[in-house]
Amino acid sequence: MWGVDHVDGAEARGIAKLNEHSWNGLIRKLLHAIITHDEFYVVLGGHSSAAGHGNNFRQTKAMQFHHLMEPVMDKLGVRLITRNSAQGGVGTTHSAFAGASIYGEKDIFLWDSGMTERDPGALDTFLKQGILGGERVPVIFDCPPQNIVIETDGLVWLGTTDMNGDRLDHITTTDEKQAESVPWALRWSKCDKNRADLCKAHKYNSVCWEERKDVHPPTKQTNFVSGRAGWHPGDITDKRMARVWCLMVLHALDAALDFWKEHIDQDGGFPLTDEHWHVGEEYLKVQNALRTHINSKPLEVKQGEEDTRSACEKKFSRWPRVCRVAMKAYGEWQPRVNPDHTSLRSILKPAPNGYVPHSTESSVYDGIDLALLDHSEGGTFPRIPDDAIDVHMIAIATTKAAPDLDHSVTDRGERRRLADVSRRTMLMRLNHSKESFYSKWTSLAGKKKTRRDKSRTLRQSYSSDSSSNSSVVRRKLDAEEEIIPGQGWTLASSFHVGHCDGTYSSSCARSPGSDCLEIAHNDGRGCLEGDPLAGWIVFKVPDVKEGIILVRLEWWHGTTGNARTKDWTKVNDGKTIDKTPFFSPETETETAAINNTTTRTLTVVHPPDRQESEWRRGLGKVEPLSEDFLFDIAIDGKVVKTMNKEEFLEHGGELVKNFAIWPIMDDPEWSKRDWGDSDGEEVEVGMRFRSSDVPHKSLGFSHVYYA
Repeated sequence: MWGVDHVDGAEARGIAKLNEHSWNGLIRKLLHAIITHDEFYVVLGGHSSAAGHGNNFRQTKAMQFHHLMEPVMDKLGVRLITRNSAQGGVGTTHSAFAGASIYGEKDIFLWDSGMTERDPGALDTFLKQGILGGERVPVIFDCPPQNIVIETDGLVWLGTTDMNGDRLDHITTTDEKQAESVPWALRWSKCDKNRADLCKAHKYNSVCWEERKDVHPPTKQTNFVSGRAGWHPGDITDKRMARVWCLMVLHALDAALDFWKEHIDQDGGFPLTDEHWHVGEEYLKVQNALRTHINSKPLEVKQGEEDTRSACEKKFSRWPRVCRVAMKAYGEWQPRVNPDHTSLRSILKPAPNGYVPHSTESSVYDGIDLALLDHSEGGTFPRIPDDAIDVHMIAIATTKAAPDLDHSVTDRGERRRLADVSRRTMLMRLNHSKESFYSKWTSLAGKKKTRRDKSRTLRQSYSSDSSSNSSVVRRKLDAEEEIIPGQGWTLASSFHVGHCDGTYSSSCARSPGSDCLEIAHNDGRGCLEGDPLAGWIVFKVPDVKEGIILVRLEWWHGTTGNARTKDWTKVNDGKTIDKTPFFSPETETETAAINNTTTRTLTVVHPPDRQESEWRRGLGKVEPLSEDFLFDIAIDGKVVKTMNKEEFLEHGGELVKNFAIWPIMDDPEWSKRDWGDSDGEEVEVGMRFRSSDVPHKSLGFSHVYYA
């Protein structure tokens, strides 16, 4: 009942099930981590229930798992890194589409998105990018497998867990008295259908703030975390699920150590033979099998032929190559692995005066949160009762010295040091970009600038695109016109301040305006927002090797401009080439005023068969695009494409919930270059909106995906 089934074909009876091949893969991974003192990554992707809305972040199942298992792995010389990368209101595609750029490396990859994500294409994307999008190939749990077993010649590692407690009937609560016989960690997590009121009454135990002498919140704190929707599981259910995961890993650790001892005895002593624990070749076998299979099928279906495309390729039928390569991304949604280095702002080219969109808000406090206490007046009891077993305390108890593991990222001083290094790196990049820009600008006097034309094949591919025959409005630019980064872009939407990487040691959502500082959730929705007066936004996309660049756009924002452009009447307020430094003491007050982030809910549903006037978002009617709306795309300083309103909206239909993407580059010839040992080439991408009729219509960029 509390065991793990690792047999082929049989019905699951325990808390988890893997076939023998996948079980051996998990054991191999654990052995490798123990023998090499490596890190071990457990990553959860999913929707709001997985994100744990209604709970404090550290009450979510991924974090409760980490709280219990981290000291166990630590004793084995393994640094456990657990990420809750789930995001409310959407599925996994926004992050999974980015390969390892957002989720990071994965050893165990858990999917929990059944409520919002049933589309086969989305599921197939999660599986394929989970395998291709990093160095490690994970054991993938709970994601419907689509055709991935056949596509990997049976080499993929898959498993399922008892997410709903279907096989744990013995913990079902029938009344208050009987509940006392159920272990505290499982009590109230599953109730008889006639006594559902009992589980409902104990469902949540969140707390927004514990009083402390060193921090005084500037905003009045609420009593509990919002998001207590009926379909969210609450921390009690998450506690049970975390223990299911813990038991699964503990069973695998037990088997790994038994295997180690057995094969040392068989093979003549220590150390364990390499063939039993090396993982690199095993990863390549899975990845190469998948690549071989998918690349053997045609990307396009000819009339009369069988459609052999994968679910992912059918979903992304305009750009099916994205299903066959490891995608990467930069973005402003949170959480993200290495958030300072994976933000869109980290690849921005600054305006001539040095301006880049940014946030000047800082966290109210640094360091750890206080442990949550019981609040009987509010009916919340997050503490472990005195008569209950504290598994974490047992796990950390030892008489031996702690292993020599690097836990410095959790240290306050070290985190600040890393953040300073990151900021200095970004500043150097910005200064280098400015110096390069000024140098090129001065050299233009009286002569034409020469540039290797990397955009030639792009222009050819766009001109042959059947969707652009009559709808493309070409922009006749002077050959000498520069793509100059604009000054009207801001960091907008629900962006969280802090270090939001989805881990237990993250310090996120502690902004001065928060009324629930200890919520600690990493689930944020930032974007870079601009309008036709904001000018160009220019990204320097590194290591483009496959010739693919796509952007996710939010086009439903309002028509009053953002905090910078709302009073402007000219592009860049008429200061496009102004070099007066923006970031100086004199502009500090203005900078703070225009970059304070505002929180908005931007849930939009607009089926493709509806008229634009019928499209709606969560806060009312979507403001339409003007008839004269244009979207310019530049590659390496040259405009290669201009979409009018009609063509722009052809890409506005959501491929999955809240996920519409626009093509910037899709050049198969690019991938055929002899790259040798190179990771690819940097591509400078410029984009802008134009409209005289509605110059303050705002749109936002949240992700740049590329390969």
